[in-house]
Amino acid sequence: MFGVGFTEIVVILIVALIVLGPEELPKAAGKVARFIADLRHTEAEIKRDLLEMPLENNDKTPPKEQNNG
Repeated sequence: MFGVGFTEIVVILIVALIVLGPEELPKAAGKVARFIADLRHTEAEIKRDLLEMPLENNDKTPPKEQNNG
């Protein structure tokens, strides 16, 4: 996860607890989690839209006819 180990995560959490306080830390964690969920949802929507988008034919040659006979 971003090259961050367990020790670094513990230090970040302790600093966040000191800066935000015990009342605000759960609210901040909820906001971060909601932001990440929205970001993942938006990413999935963009991927789906790009996969559904038709490819444009940039060369001006007509499509080849198939010989079914």
